Amino acid sequence: MKVMAKVIPWIGIGLFLVVAHHTALHKPLWGDETFGIQHTVEGATPLSLIINGASGQGSPAPFYYLLLKMISSVQPLLEKLSIPPEVYWRWPSMLAVASIPFLLLRLSPIPYSAFIAVGGGFLILFSRLPFEYALEARPYALWFAESVLLIYGSLSQYRHWIWIPIMAFLAATATAAIFQLGIVLLALILSRFLLDQPIRFSRNTWLALSTGMTVALYYGMQAPGMMSYTDPAWGTWPEYFRIARSYAFPILASAALCYWNWKDRHPNGLCIALISLGWFLMSPLIFYITRQHGFFFSERQYIYWAAGILWISMEYARLLNSPAFKASLARRASALLLLALCMIRLDIHKIIGRLLLK
Repeated sequence: MKVMAKVIPWIGIGLFLVVAHHTALHKPLWGDETFGIQHTVEGATPLSLIINGASGQGSPAPFYYLLLKMISSVQPLLEKLSIPPEVYWRWPSMLAVASIPFLLLRLSPIPYSAFIAVGGGFLILFSRLPFEYALEARPYALWFAESVLLIYGSLSQYRHWIWIPIMAFLAATATAAIFQLGIVLLALILSRFLLDQPIRFSRNTWLALSTGMTVALYYGMQAPGMMSYTDPAWGTWPEYFRIARSYAFPILASAALCYWNWKDRHPNGLCIALISLGWFLMSPLIFYITRQHGFFFSERQYIYWAAGILWISMEYARLLNSPAFKASLARRASALLLLALCMIRLDIHKIIGRLLLK
């Protein structure tokens, strides 16, 4: 099993990169990608990107565009090697998603077996949103991969100093990360409160979270003015509940996971469930508030939901192998049902079907 655990992730990563490369070849760069490359990347210096953010972008967080800037510096060599621009401009996004199986296996804590980690990584490779945005030269796939890391860090409460730059990179990828980090802080506090544990955190924990929030706030202040949209239905409470309803199963699954981990007094599982539940609930609310002010939000702004679904799926797999669940048929049956309903939202069948039809 140890040998297979080392080999299988590379097989999955290789398969994903081959499929992604082939698909990218037949997907021309479109308007937003071209604008980002020509205006944001080629029209700015690395220093101006860091100081002023990515100009012309709704989220001016510059980290992804700095990666594209690095690619642009070797663009003549890439063209000399006959590598198509549809491929090399999308490398950061492809590699961000492709790294997930390897990261999960290497970073996965003891409660998760190699089978669970590798299985979770494989499922996420061909989930609809991560796969679609792995094929775009835009920051969403990188944001997703960083969100996977963000939940992982909660298992150690971000005690190691390495989480300080990781939080900074996350916030420099998407200004909306400030909401994610706020939910993480609330989940850390609430998980300890619910389990009657002292609410104390290390200096590095506070430094990591405050650094991430400060960076996100800084680049958020560089954002352009709100855009105007005339359709009032997009900023109404019925629309909020429509979006929340579309993620009803992940919300229900994470809420049940909160209860079971609270009852079993499992702090890590409870924190993961609280973070995921918080992310699922906050996103429609952010959507409602921003649309009230005429700002555009679409499904890609919620790509971090897939990270929440991934981790709660791994948590369910862990629970199903625990003694308490093995001893109760009702628990196992309800957990399996919630897990299946939750994973439907990853839309893996849509990507597989689309690839088979090509």
